[in-house]
Amino acid sequence: MHTAPVIRAPIFNADGSQLAVACQQIIQIWDLRWIREQLSHLGLDWDLPPYPGNNEGSPRVPLAVKVDMGHLAK
Repeated sequence: MHTAPVIRAPIFNADGSQLAVACQQIIQIWDLRWIREQLSHLGLDWDLPPYPGNNEGSPRVPLAVKVDMGHLAK
């Protein structure tokens, strides 16, 4: 029997347009603005105002990741 991975520490960025989750030993970053753009092209976007800033066609801001090594740091 296959068990689903456990998702830990879900967190949104300040404007709610990105979601980060830790799943086993992987961190996944979901770009909800991009997902909504793709859904909109299919007529499937949800009924909420668009995320602020970075409208379609605007350059994307690079993702910055800070890793806290905690007890693993020397």
